[in-house]
Amino acid sequence: QAQPNPAHYALTALENAHHFETVITQNIDCLHQRAGFQKVLEVHGTLAHLTCTHCFRHYEAEQFLAPYINDGIIPLCLECKHILKPDVIFFEEELPLRTWQQAERAMRETDLLLVAGSSLVVVPMAGLLMRALENGAPLIMVNKTPTYLDVRANVVIPGDVADILPRLAHEVEVEGD
Repeated sequence: QAQPNPAHYALTALENAHHFETVITQNIDCLHQRAGFQKVLEVHGTLAHLTCTHCFRHYEAEQFLAPYINDGIIPLCLECKHILKPDVIFFEEELPLRTWQQAERAMRETDLLLVAGSSLVVVPMAGLLMRALENGAPLIMVNKTPTYLDVRANVVIPGDVADILPRLAHEVEVEGD
């Protein structure tokens, strides 16, 4: 039942104004998409879909969520009756290769990197940012707590992304007028 917060909407506003074109996230909650962002790379997968562990059929998760949450009914494949697994990455599973390659390409090609609300301690995602920095992309950090990359950042803004990103989006909009 989580809803996008002001940070999600601020990123969407920046995308709509052509300041950002890709969000790379470890989150599995689809909140960026629900806020309207178009190009979201979910490197840890998504709760929006389920895959059969036997026949590999794909399903939208929505039809299975309420019975599972409310009544504990395990989602089963409608065809072969085997268990459906959420399309998320569990510990020690490999990241989705195509998504990871797209994220690496985005990092190599970006001309500005905004890191918002990440502790940067989960590997390999934490190291992905180095590709952008190695290519000279400026780095803006918005975070409640310090990270190992703060020393490499061009700008560090301490605080809650839900407070900071809407103000940042507004400033960019005002400056663009």
